[in-house]
Amino acid sequence: MEDVKLYVERVGVDPASGADIRIARRESTSWHKDIVAELINQVLDESEAFMGAQGLEGLHVYDVMLGIGLTSSGIWPGFSLEPDTISRISACGASLDFDPYIDVVPAHTCDIKTLDDFTVIFSAQGFHQQRSVIATRAWPS
Repeated sequence: MEDVKLYVERVGVDPASGADIRIARRESTSWHKDIVAELINQVLDESEAFMGAQGLEGLHVYDVMLGIGLTSSGIWPGFSLEPDTISRISACGASLDFDPYIDVVPAHTCDIKTLDDFTVIFSAQGFHQQRSVIATRAWPS
């Protein structure tokens, strides 16, 4: 089993004091297909509770960022997000930071075509659970 250190956190700037603050953080030492999305939703739930009646939209004044950090070996560092999760991230005006450090990638091929060091693929789910690629962007391009 690979050694995994994964965190998802919501940070921002306190509008009253100007100080950097951590609003929510979740961590995991395991890796599976849905773990990043699960942790993101837990952080979003905690952030929503932090804001109370204002909800996620109230976080705009905190200039928030959703940070995802991953240190591991022997995994392909990728994740998928459901439209509802993306909408919740957008509701608070958050920027997104994904910071993976992978020591050794697996010997087997990745289940998606990788083009460069970093690839973002937007896809849509169609009939019979089939995915269609809408756009692909790679860095460096």
